[in-house]
Amino acid sequence: MEKASRGDAAAQRELAARLYYGRGIERSVPQAMGWLMLAARNGDSGANNLVCELCKRGILNVAMAPRPQ
Repeated sequence: MEKASRGDAAAQRELAARLYYGRGIERSVPQAMGWLMLAARNGDSGANNLVCELCKRGILNVAMAPRPQ
């Protein structure tokens, strides 16, 4: 969690998965989605692909701003 808090996108995606499935941590889907979207904004391609897929399926309805350069 420390790496995720410091902005490590891969750690943020991993934390999102742990929160979503309740692996070693209390399950929280809203928190999982927050970490997943943060990981996507921070450049994690796996998180970005998953966010896009969730939006296409109508599971997640978000508008993401472009990443600052």
